[in-house]
Amino acid sequence: MQSLLKLAKFLRDPHKGCPWDRDQTLESFKQNVVNEANEVVEAIVKKDSKNLCEEVGDTLFNLAFITNLAEEQGLFTLDNVIEAIFYKLLHRHPHVFGEASAGTASEALGVFMKAKEAHKQMPPLNPSLTRADAWQLLCRYTEGDSLRKHALAVETAMAACAGKFGEAEEKWRMAGLLHDLDYEKFPDHHPFTAVYLLIENGYSESIRRAVLCHVEERTGFTPHTPLEKSLCAVDELCGFAIAVALVRPSKKLEDVTPESLLKKMKDKAFARNVDRRAIMTGAMLLDTTLEEHLRFVLEALKPKATELGV
Repeated sequence: MQSLLKLAKFLRDPHKGCPWDRDQTLESFKQNVVNEANEVVEAIVKKDSKNLCEEVGDTLFNLAFITNLAEEQGLFTLDNVIEAIFYKLLHRHPHVFGEASAGTASEALGVFMKAKEAHKQMPPLNPSLTRADAWQLLCRYTEGDSLRKHALAVETAMAACAGKFGEAEEKWRMAGLLHDLDYEKFPDHHPFTAVYLLIENGYSESIRRAVLCHVEERTGFTPHTPLEKSLCAVDELCGFAIAVALVRPSKKLEDVTPESLLKKMKDKAFARNVDRRAIMTGAMLLDTTLEEHLRFVLEALKPKATELGV
């Protein structure tokens, strides 16, 4: 959609664009949307797959064009559109991402419609949520000690990042605690179920987006804000630092250095499940060197070493 949106912007350019496209408004363009949607239906009825491909493309472009018109007026952006439908579909599929059940298509439709009727709008945000609430929610869905300690480690690193960026800690702490909220009970649905639970419990959009961004390869959400970039940057590194501490003779985090982390990063047989590329990309996201990134996270974690079991 981004490429189509850029094309729409170019066609609307006051100097290089098309006079007809420049003249369009939301009101004048609406019939184009109706016409192209009808042509999609017609191609489906005729089982004309070649024409269907073309008509779907026309419809997608029309939607991109409308989105650009709305963006020009300050109404909404493409990101707003995608996030709204993304969250809505998560919320309306509790039989997939929540704890409802549906064994047949008709049962699934019933659950979907029930969720739709129950909340014509998305569940309201709860601005009074605290770090204690986040810990309670985490513990409801995560019983394993190692996953809880990982959440605590990421929380600690996120608090340090909040200080670095001059932000209030609590929201960043909650994002760190809840990023793997669903991983123990719903690993195949990670992080979608986590975000479903965040929606249901009233957590802010900024926390939801950060959780989606930290598994970009699965969700398609790219980190943009300092909160999102920080969570992506510290998640794998926290797990890796603890793993390195546990193979030290002392099994103590205080004996881990940036140099020892770098050495272990080169050992591909060690902690194979840790994505080294994510650690290196994390440094770039935070506009720092890899060595400084390792040092920063280590210094954040060491005062909490006892709580983290290292």
